[in-house]
Amino acid sequence: MSFRPAWWLANPHLQSIIPTRLRRIDLPGRARAIVRTRDQDELLVEQLDTGNGPLVILLHGLGGCASSLYVTGMQSAFHQAGYNTWAWNARGAVRPNLRPDTYHGGRFADVADLVDSAGQRPVALVGFSLGAAMLINLVGRPAACPSTVKAAVAISCPFGFVKNAAHLDGPSTWLYRRYLLGRLRRMTQRKRNWAVSQGLDWARRLPDDAELARLTRFADFDDRITAPLNGFADATDLYRQVDPDQVVSAIQTPTLVVQADDDPLFTAPLEPTGIRPKSLTLELTSGGGHVGFVQGRWPWSAEFYAQTRALEFVRAQMERT
Repeated sequence: MSFRPAWWLANPHLQSIIPTRLRRIDLPGRARAIVRTRDQDELLVEQLDTGNGPLVILLHGLGGCASSLYVTGMQSAFHQAGYNTWAWNARGAVRPNLRPDTYHGGRFADVADLVDSAGQRPVALVGFSLGAAMLINLVGRPAACPSTVKAAVAISCPFGFVKNAAHLDGPSTWLYRRYLLGRLRRMTQRKRNWAVSQGLDWARRLPDDAELARLTRFADFDDRITAPLNGFADATDLYRQVDPDQVVSAIQTPTLVVQADDDPLFTAPLEPTGIRPKSLTLELTSGGGHVGFVQGRWPWSAEFYAQTRALEFVRAQMERT
């Protein structure tokens, strides 16, 4: 199986943006569950689950949620193939979480807690972008990764966080930056307003609307909010500590990484720079954009390569177990 980008989405920006407008996915019957984390926070999970058999857990990217189209498309594909599926909402993604902590690329403990809550069923993890970074940060730490994780798929994973963060604050990514920071600012507003209504002391650590409006770069936002709320010295310290590249060589779980060579949100390195273990399969596709990977002759018959490839890989690993 190999990826051939659709001729009508030959531009990486079209591959990254159009799929979010191209699809209409109906997932009836999803049930929402609340999973407690080890630090007594909450994760909201959208489930299509009989309670028996293998489970596929989907991890959205920065500014996304369980209802993002790339997540619901993947959930629908696995559901139709007969798998139980959970699509998580990272802490604070859709409603204010209980603690000052936020989600970031290194919050792999939340993924482990989610897996543990599923019991002893075999689990496959599928992560997108920042969710892929969390996934790699978990499977790259075998002592922290639950033994029930039998397969992992990372799609458009940001290796080289320091360089990629600087790239995201550059001129070529202004549209993505505006969109993502807008979502992060609104998430922060909801979190602050809720904390104020609850009389929580840490509400004072969150900026007012005027200051939020001035945070127009990721470095500014992470320096002011993400880093201090999560125990990092500053944005650079955050990026260095959560970079998934540093743990790739320790991966023992069968893992597929799918990257596009024209991903507009990334700069070099597009792939892990260290020693790659035998457990890791890397596909660097020609074209595909960021979490796009759309192929097919016509828009009305579009095919989504990442879905097909993830399903193929997970099925192969589950059959082995």
